[in-house]
Amino acid sequence: MKKLYTVVALSIYVSFSQAKPFVPDDNFVVLNIDKKNEYQYEQSKTEINAHVKSLLLKAKKNQEIYGKIESILLRNKNIVNSNNELKYYYANVLQHRHAFEKAKEIIKNVPLNKANILRANIHMNLGEYKQAEAECKKLIGKADILIVSTCILHAESYMGRLDQSYKRLKRIYKSSNESNIQYISWVLTALAEMSSRLGFYKQSINYYQKANEIIPNDSHILSERVDLLYEIKDYQKIISLLENNHRDTRLNLRYQRALNKLNMKNKDLERLHQDIVLLELRQDKRHYDTRAEYYIWIHRNPEKALHWARNNWSVAKTIQSAKLLLAAAVIAKDKSDIKKIRGWFRKTSVEDTSLQKTLDKALSHEVIA
Repeated sequence: MKKLYTVVALSIYVSFSQAKPFVPDDNFVVLNIDKKNEYQYEQSKTEINAHVKSLLLKAKKNQEIYGKIESILLRNKNIVNSNNELKYYYANVLQHRHAFEKAKEIIKNVPLNKANILRANIHMNLGEYKQAEAECKKLIGKADILIVSTCILHAESYMGRLDQSYKRLKRIYKSSNESNIQYISWVLTALAEMSSRLGFYKQSINYYQKANEIIPNDSHILSERVDLLYEIKDYQKIISLLENNHRDTRLNLRYQRALNKLNMKNKDLERLHQDIVLLELRQDKRHYDTRAEYYIWIHRNPEKALHWARNNWSVAKTIQSAKLLLAAAVIAKDKSDIKKIRGWFRKTSVEDTSLQKTLDKALSHEVIA
């Protein structure tokens, strides 16, 4: 049995990509292929598949490429709909921009092992943890044991078994002889996320750092690492990490946030402002979290912060989405959304030390910085 095919976006976390609209060259895109010409049709599928696959490799370093990939796939719907590999790629891109319901529908019946992982990821971002676990268990006997264990234990960690799942995955990782860097990176980021929820911030930062060393230019891993550095107030470290690496809007947000904390200014603050303005002018139906963060951290506007945090919560039921809505509700002094997050936190079995502390402060009317 072959090992599970490795893909670029194995990370179980949601990526906050800045995918801008792109119109591909007409000499590449093949439109309205006549299915009677089987040779031309199959050749087109092969060419698009290879091109998209190569772009996904680049997208880990440059998040804007996801927009390019989506544009190519949208321009070739007839080919995408007849090919499971391309359906998988399309769903992968959609989940990167938080279009989870649409991604779930597209990948619904795709019979690939990696599609099970993507479906599990999508279910977790929608707060459907039992469904995520079920998708992971379908991989038993079909995929590498480290991948199956990471998938299952990460899903179980959201169902009241965080500590047990974390300890088990640590043991499995330590005893593994896996050499595939994509597999190792996924396990490390899963351990980082779980240890963060337990409140073990320094351990979490170390896991993210190791994952960053394996895949140096992954902006998602770097932004998660930076968020943990912010938790321990290591603003100077954030600045040093991002000083020459904040072209990505999400990273620039975090860079500017750290600069603000140290009363430092940077010319790229204006670029960040323009990026946000463009998102709003385009009426972009993605990156709601980015806009909420901007209006909470950088240009405080309670009304806009709450608006975008609510939009973000409507498409993703994650811990990060809950924290964002809670932070926006606090600065907007909106009790209804604070109660909404409390209700969600109580109803689910999700465990997160930071969210619990923030919620306790909000409910006791303390000011959250």
